[in-house]
Amino acid sequence: MLRLPPGTEDVVVRTAAGPGLLVSGMAEFRHEAVNEPCDDALVVNDTVVADRAWPAALDALRRAMP
Repeated sequence: MLRLPPGTEDVVVRTAAGPGLLVSGMAEFRHEAVNEPCDDALVVNDTVVADRAWPAALDALRRAMP
């Protein structure tokens, strides 16, 4: 999990998708019955990235960050 500044989760997820980076925001995992505010964050699944792809994936993620 990678914490984000408040109010930036949706923008980061959309921006990361531009160059083909697939990330999930924490909002995707929140249960609709929970009415408490949650911090913005990304969920990064490191099992689907090949070792050779990490440099490009991290660069794309860095560019998507606020």
